Amino acid sequence: MGGKLEGNLRAQCVKAKGAVLAVFLAACGEPPLPERAEEQSCRPFVDGVPAATLADTGCFEDVATLTPTADLVPYGVRSPLWTDGALKTRFVSLPPDATLSISGRELVLPEAAVLVKVFAVDEATDTGTARRAMEVRFLAMSAGEWQMFTYAIDDSGTNGSLQEEDVLIPLRVALPDGATDIEYLIPGSRTCPTCHSRARRVLGFTTEQLNFVYDYGSSAANQLVALKGIEMLIDDTDVSSLPHLVDPSDRTMPAEDRARSYLHANCGHCHQPDGFASSTGLALRYDVPFEATESCGVPTRFYGLVGPNRIEPGFADSSGIVRRIREEDYARMPPLGVSVMDPVGEATLVEWINGLHACPPDDSSIEGEPGASSSSQDP
Repeated sequence: MGGKLEGNLRAQCVKAKGAVLAVFLAACGEPPLPERAEEQSCRPFVDGVPAATLADTGCFEDVATLTPTADLVPYGVRSPLWTDGALKTRFVSLPPDATLSISGRELVLPEAAVLVKVFAVDEATDTGTARRAMEVRFLAMSAGEWQMFTYAIDDSGTNGSLQEEDVLIPLRVALPDGATDIEYLIPGSRTCPTCHSRARRVLGFTTEQLNFVYDYGSSAANQLVALKGIEMLIDDTDVSSLPHLVDPSDRTMPAEDRARSYLHANCGHCHQPDGFASSTGLALRYDVPFEATESCGVPTRFYGLVGPNRIEPGFADSSGIVRRIREEDYARMPPLGVSVMDPVGEATLVEWINGLHACPPDDSSIEGEPGASSSSQDP
């Protein structure tokens, strides 16, 4: 292990004083990430066009096994997007002399940054289950703009082809409730901006999603601290002061925090100013105070139709938000990449709404604190 890397992480460990930071940095002996690669092999967008095939991106040592190149750094998100139970592996790649920074609540990525997300499913078979890679999605920063494109894994599993148009693949997958038939969506490049809108192109690689202790395999550490340790993130901000989501499945956390984190990751990219669904007025990012979300006591609006209140305190089954995620047709939310309901998300929203006594006072001037409940709710 390089001396500079060890010194950087050791310095972070010296700063990690007290119980709170001990949680944020769980591995103060062994650096969780290796030193950065000396070159960037992953270059999927060159000369204004995406690579013709997945193998041509340079991001995988072996496409058949999807073994990443040395410049791909793994990361995870605290509150994942539900995609019909798909299993996701995420990576970031930067040029060797480039770094990340923090501006306000955002992670700023440099030119030639690449975000990679591998999707797989556990396909149900007559004898059990078989892991099947489905697609690899890319966000690549080029000339100051994010380029978005997807490669569908071919039937042989040895390469992937650039996907220009959406394709639906009927599958039978293993989910916690048993084998389930789904229509798996691989989005074409024209569909990507629906979620990755100009309001916020990057959805997962953010401070609030990365600010938690992640298991890297050999050890675990807060991801922002680990990125500082390899000098990929240059910032002196104390990670305990940065925003963070919570795991919607972690029942030790308050129901509101879990529900708001779920809504942020699964709905907030469209339901925010300048998002795809901004015209509804519904704002579901975690950093919007509950009383300013236009959700509690506000009627559902769908293509000119007015329905039940989006949230009816104490009555989840009557609340439009819950009813929409339970829909089985074109009215289902989220509208893309979902053909079966997320059971964890649905249960989390039901628990939260049923525990509400009333809508909070409408005071949009109140600043929200991530990870802190703000509504009237059962203890």
